[in-house]
Amino acid sequence: MIKALAVVCVLSAAPALASSPRINLQVPGKQAKKVRVQLTKTLCREFTCVSPKKGEPVPVDAIVYAEVSKKRVGVKVFTDPSAPDVSESFGLAKKGTLGAKQLTQVVAAVSGVVAPD
Repeated sequence: MIKALAVVCVLSAAPALASSPRINLQVPGKQAKKVRVQLTKTLCREFTCVSPKKGEPVPVDAIVYAEVSKKRVGVKVFTDPSAPDVSESFGLAKKGTLGAKQLTQVVAAVSGVVAPD
């Protein structure tokens, strides 16, 4: 009886775990390598990150685009062509990386637009 209940609990929890929003993260540029690694690790922990293969469309809930300059990172979140994009800008540390506070703010900005069902 207990084993059957445990199996039912695990199976019923599986859809909840799989329902995290799907995002496509784009961080172009050679100077963006450190920030790309940080954003990938941080955002892909919270969301399901997908990368479309050439010529194959992949459904996503949002496209997250980060543009890195020498001192700042501009993050835009696109969800729907008819909806306005969300734009945030974050300062970089001297090492060219984002701090823990900025990473938390990036996750909050994306979460605010792409809420789980």
